[in-house]
Amino acid sequence: AEWVDPSEFPRPGDHPSRILVGVSNGNIIYQTPIPKSVSANEEAVKLYQFHVFFHEFFHTIDIPRRDPEKREAILLEYNGEQFTFQDFWDDFEKLCLRVDKKPVSKYASTYADQLSQATKMTDPDKFIRAVGEQIAEAFVGYILGILPNDNSYVDFRKGHPEEYKLMDKICKAKVLMTE
Repeated sequence: AEWVDPSEFPRPGDHPSRILVGVSNGNIIYQTPIPKSVSANEEAVKLYQFHVFFHEFFHTIDIPRRDPEKREAILLEYNGEQFTFQDFWDDFEKLCLRVDKKPVSKYASTYADQLSQATKMTDPDKFIRAVGEQIAEAFVGYILGILPNDNSYVDFRKGHPEEYKLMDKICKAKVLMTE
């Protein structure tokens, strides 16, 4: 994945069909229209913009809390079980580190090479960003029920049951304490 500063877009050499659909700085979500030169299918454009909005919405939750201490300060409860946002993050991280685990979406797969113990040790910020992208995409899958993927599943819950279960837990949890 390549970060493109919205103030510098389009850049010389960018293909005329290239678009920046959305980006978040952790506080604000910036979305842009998708021009007809990219797709004239208004329903497809609308669904994709929902996808991007939900993805960036989750980043407004996780980006300001990329520090484990901040995640630890958020106490939640679901079905009588108390846990922190860090506990949730750790559970998701464990899924990402499994060798048999497939990324949750086509977009998430662009970060797959960064989801390793080696990256976690040598470049922890890169690793945390990669986990954050997996979680944000899982949130989209949980909300919309499907994600563009390379694994031919048409139901996120069935295609990624462990991620679905974690997202269900965090989305239905009651916040008991925040930072």
